[in-house]
Amino acid sequence: MKSTLFVVSLVAFVNADDVTTPACVEDGSDVVVGFENDNNAETGDWLGLYPVEAIGGDGAPGMPALHPMNWVNSCGDRSCTEPKERGPVLFPRPKLWVNADGSDKAWVAVLARFSVQSQEFYTIVNESAPFIVSTNCAASVPAEITSNPTDSPTDHPTDSPTDHPTEHPTDHPTEHPTEHPTEHPTDHPTEKPTDLPLGASTRKSEYAFKEEIGISFNLEDAEIGDWIGIYDENFSVSKGDIAGEALFWVWNCGNTRDSPNCGIRSEGTVTIGSADNEWEMRWPPTPGRYRAVILRDSIRSNWEVIDVSPVFTVAAPTDINEESLSLVRSDFETLITKNITLAAKFLRLAFHDCTGGCDGCVDLQEIKNRGLELPIAELEPLVEKYNGLLSRADMWAMAALVGADISQPRGDFRVDFKFDSWGRRNCEDIYEDVGCFNGEGEEVECSARLGPSHSIPGINIHTQDLFQFFEDEFQFSQKEGVAIMGAHTLGQLSRENSGVGGPHGWLLENRRLDNEYYIELVGGTSVRSPLRVLINDAPAWVRHFESNSDLTEFDDHHIWLGTPEGQEGRIIVMLNADIAVVRDLNDDNMKEDGEVTCGFVEREFDPDPVCPHAEGALEHAARYRFSNREWLVDFDATLRKMVRNGYDMTANNCEVGNGVCQLEWNR
Repeated sequence: MKSTLFVVSLVAFVNADDVTTPACVEDGSDVVVGFENDNNAETGDWLGLYPVEAIGGDGAPGMPALHPMNWVNSCGDRSCTEPKERGPVLFPRPKLWVNADGSDKAWVAVLARFSVQSQEFYTIVNESAPFIVSTNCAASVPAEITSNPTDSPTDHPTDSPTDHPTEHPTDHPTEHPTEHPTEHPTDHPTEKPTDLPLGASTRKSEYAFKEEIGISFNLEDAEIGDWIGIYDENFSVSKGDIAGEALFWVWNCGNTRDSPNCGIRSEGTVTIGSADNEWEMRWPPTPGRYRAVILRDSIRSNWEVIDVSPVFTVAAPTDINEESLSLVRSDFETLITKNITLAAKFLRLAFHDCTGGCDGCVDLQEIKNRGLELPIAELEPLVEKYNGLLSRADMWAMAALVGADISQPRGDFRVDFKFDSWGRRNCEDIYEDVGCFNGEGEEVECSARLGPSHSIPGINIHTQDLFQFFEDEFQFSQKEGVAIMGAHTLGQLSRENSGVGGPHGWLLENRRLDNEYYIELVGGTSVRSPLRVLINDAPAWVRHFESNSDLTEFDDHHIWLGTPEGQEGRIIVMLNADIAVVRDLNDDNMKEDGEVTCGFVEREFDPDPVCPHAEGALEHAARYRFSNREWLVDFDATLRKMVRNGYDMTANNCEVGNGVCQLEWNR
């Protein structure tokens, strides 16, 4: 195989088979690489420029360890594919440089191959003799490049060399010098006037949702490999180093495809958001605060930050549609995925908020709302972010739905938990004219943390009262009441918030939304099992007295403890309200303080009778115990009904269930 490679500058190009004396290339000028690869050219041949010290590194077999500073296919650009046996290729103002002290630097051109036929990946076919990049080729000696200084310095150095002798002094100085010279001449005259400030800046400080973002830049020492990215306002950065990935980016020549072969731009404006960029499918950015960052990609500076723009904002969308709601939902998914325990907290917040009508407010002064400060605080940034699109009440409702959705086991049957209605009003608006009253009957100024008082049942509740509450408050059927209680499959009990402590929660696996709650309440082998089997083959819950003498805010409680099958030594908890789903707790078997006088299942050492079963409710719980699919479908529908409480479902055809409908307050 015959292959030769030679490098010269554009103005000094000589079409020869080989060049043994290295050329000198002025820093910042174009470079032409000539090559011959007779009778052996392949698709996949390409040419690259490397610092001379990079050749022979520890990279892939036959290749340097570093990436080339510039490269093109042998046919002349990066997009062509036909093999070419010879010719020059042009590198317009390639990303080359002199040494840090300004001295000449040696480079080499490489003819390389990516060969599918021979399975040779990025192997060197040939390389040129070294060539010099210099700031002054006229003063550079075109001698052989060496990495070692001369052993014998000159014996007779010049005594008084001139710094900058005039090459062609004028013979006739001007006869009429100016009469009025400038009193204060500038030391550094402007070489090129510009309207752009140095560094990076955005054309506007605030952009509408989906609006293209214009970023202006002005650099004194631009290089090929300079690029511009959009980052979150709080991205981690220090000079010369950057952590994290850009949300969007372009080379400073305006796109993501051509650089570093698209030339050097020292100033200009790039637009992010146009359709010809590779990240189009990720567009648009979510509402928030961002910065534009100019970075440099070169062998000298690995992702060096050149400049950072002032903060600019992207506003929230203003139109309610599938796209904007999907955007909000994705932010909730990100928040909950980072801390899956928030799913249960958002569900609890939605239940307390929607009791009395979903109004985006709870009264944290009431002990029954203890612990809700955390989910409210977690949601505040997103509530503020999408203010103007959705109300706080809408956002709390969506948080509950997304939390349920994310908590479903992967790979099993799943439901959508779709946010299908909006228009919920905040308490500040609802009670502006009629007044907002707390649990003491005092009028207060409504807010997220100081909403109107609503009646929420306690943990010691009769079976009939439990389902009557669901019917009166949410218009739930008995089946829907049983379904919503399955929300207790998520989360755990805290003595600080409720006076009841659960080492694990209601269940051992308290971060997974499935029908395990019903498995711990109902026995049998199928939904067709006899009633006595559904009752007595259930886990053996035992009554337990919980002393709260160390907690002045809470009374003592009577609760139920159990051990899941095969989990000896691990205790889970049920409240009287949970037992009431499958056992008929009433005035005859439960005292005012919550002590129950009947057992959960037949036990030889328990002298008390078994509590009567909850007619109808036990049968629904049995169906859910043996079908996670059935429960998820019903829980989804019931939860969406709950977060519409207080609103007219007949208005705007909301009851049809098609698309996303606007609710109207009806209380």
